[in-house]
Amino acid sequence: MSREISQDCKQLIDFFQNYNFGAYLSNHIFKERLTSMHKKVFGFLTFIAEVEFQNSQEKFIDLKSLDYLKESGSDLIQSLFCWVNGTYKPAEMLLRSSIETYIKAILGNTDDEVFKEKSMYKLFDLAKDHPFFKGNTRKEEYFSIIHSNYKMLCMTTHTATIDNLISVDTLKLLPRFNPKTSEQFSQLYLSTVNMFLGVVLINFHASIYNMHPINRTNFFDTIPLAIKKQNHEEID
Repeated sequence: MSREISQDCKQLIDFFQNYNFGAYLSNHIFKERLTSMHKKVFGFLTFIAEVEFQNSQEKFIDLKSLDYLKESGSDLIQSLFCWVNGTYKPAEMLLRSSIETYIKAILGNTDDEVFKEKSMYKLFDLAKDHPFFKGNTRKEEYFSIIHSNYKMLCMTTHTATIDNLISVDTLKLLPRFNPKTSEQFSQLYLSTVNMFLGVVLINFHASIYNMHPINRTNFFDTIPLAIKKQNHEEID
């Protein structure tokens, strides 16, 4: 290894040893957004953990679908981590991936061929007529928002303007916090996870009421009041 490469690697190690978010955690705007996003993903992960436990007692969801559901949660965690670091483009890509794995988890529970399909365009067409997303105005509204958010994420990933490009040519620029980009992403993140939660609230109400009481309380605490009111009849 050359002297220059070795020195650069040492600087990289030093950088990670001193890596911290202290300056941003003292920023109330950053902290509020982080808290809001954490709350939503906590609720979604609580739901997934309960579904996995209940499914082990009495199977009601295909194991491959469960794996995709867990992967959707994993994508959300990693997306949040990228946002915290100020790497907004990979945060968007992972949020988009969470939507893809979520859709496949839902559709794949009744059609194993879904997991082989590469075209998300076709999968969204299938999802539009799936009982999980069709049958009442709320389901269709939640699906429409998920689809709209997905298209927006595809647009920012594939056809980004110069204003959307935030170059990282050295790691010492990280972590960072761009108020405008941070806000845009956090709103999209919250909207997406809220719709995930809204869909499962309607379609998995039996599993939700079979949750451990503490988990059920925590789950409902992460659901927006408007969504709980909209679905009062389904969850009563």
